[in-house]
Amino acid sequence: MLAELDGVDQDGCDVMMRVADYDPTMPVLLLTGADPAQLGAADAVKELWGLSGVQMEPQLPSAGWLAEFLCCAARSGKCLSALDGATAMGRMELATLPDQR
Repeated sequence: MLAELDGVDQDGCDVMMRVADYDPTMPVLLLTGADPAQLGAADAVKELWGLSGVQMEPQLPSAGWLAEFLCCAARSGKCLSALDGATAMGRMELATLPDQR
């Protein structure tokens, strides 16, 4: 799951609460921006709803980092089940990617 905390068409805190209702361990990449008040609100929702799979980043990470996040989510079995065949190939490619944030 990828969501913006303060998106035009969605509210990241609402997305996190819906994810918590579905599966609190589901991987979520939440783009927070730099506003400390919004970051505090996101932290509170994460803690109150017991979300263990939320990764917060101020901006969209590099393509390599994002690919690794998606592959880890797929390996966890929490999402991306349609990509099972591509996961092994993704692991081989990710082994050669530098850590770029």
